[in-house]
Amino acid sequence: MEIKDLKDVRVHCITNYITSNLVANSLMAIGATPFIGDDPDEVKDLTKLSDSLIINIGTLNFRTIRSMLKSGLCANLKQRPIVFLPVNIFASNLRRQTAETFLKELKIDVILGDFEEIYEVYKILSPEKESEKDLTEEEKESICRMVSERQKCTVIMVSDIDIVADDESTTFFRGEKSPKVYGYKCIYGALVAAIIGTGLKATDASKKAAKIMFELKGKLKDLELNTEIGLGNYNSLLINEMQKLNL
Repeated sequence: MEIKDLKDVRVHCITNYITSNLVANSLMAIGATPFIGDDPDEVKDLTKLSDSLIINIGTLNFRTIRSMLKSGLCANLKQRPIVFLPVNIFASNLRRQTAETFLKELKIDVILGDFEEIYEVYKILSPEKESEKDLTEEEKESICRMVSERQKCTVIMVSDIDIVADDESTTFFRGEKSPKVYGYKCIYGALVAAIIGTGLKATDASKKAAKIMFELKGKLKDLELNTEIGLGNYNSLLINEMQKLNL
């Protein structure tokens, strides 16, 4: 399969309204083209024009749930990869039920979330499991592998250690902790969606994106939230660094 250049990649983003600007700018920073749209009457058109789809449940309502499912089914039909972010899936029944529907109805290529979010997906897929706390690195790896195996997808767990797993292998990215800044995972997901949109396999795209984010965190480690730079500037600085990448 021919691999596209990022400048030729278009990503349809049904993301939360808090971070849609960050998602769009992060895609533009690396040369990709974002389509931001969540009206049920146009989402199929946008998905057809795109090389990949982001579904982010960070700010749900019944209209966007319908749009996400409609886009996801279209993406499956057109063989466009889907990157799913189950943001705060544990916070409400609506989020959990929506995620459960997507997991059943859609072929998802990459699931990206923090430990709590991936663990909640794990509990949906394994309702017989009891809740646990303070899991070891090996147990977190096992959870990622199980989710990957059951959903036939790649899993990215963004935690103190980033984990990229499929049903055959696991890659760890140890070093700088992920910043506690709202929108960071959304930018991460946008990068994954752009790279998978070039035609790379899901796990290869996820590993490439994880490596890039790992390196960018290292560059920004001196600009952490306890400095004069401040919370509000971290994502902007991250996107600025993304623009300097030669991908």
